[in-house]
Amino acid sequence: MHRVSDAVDRVCRDLAVQHHAIRVRQTGQRLIIELHLLFPYGTALGDAHRLATTLEERLADSLGADPEVITHLEALEGHGEVHRTGHHPAEDLDV
Repeated sequence: MHRVSDAVDRVCRDLAVQHHAIRVRQTGQRLIIELHLLFPYGTALGDAHRLATTLEERLADSLGADPEVITHLEALEGHGEVHRTGHHPAEDLDV
């Protein structure tokens, strides 16, 4: 888990994208990584999608594997009002 988290932190830092709610699961030989990407409200959807796709590709390269990466695009502003109870029970949101 730390290896994945470190890779996500590094790639997001390189792309200047904030993130949270990383979830990692292993099913047989398949690694599944799910995370939420936070973008300023005015970011065009196409730009956010392009960055998410770049992150997914770089993460796979960084890990030397072919993980299934699931990204959720969210607005940075007003995030607490939209998700008042958090996304996952164990999540500790610090935005």
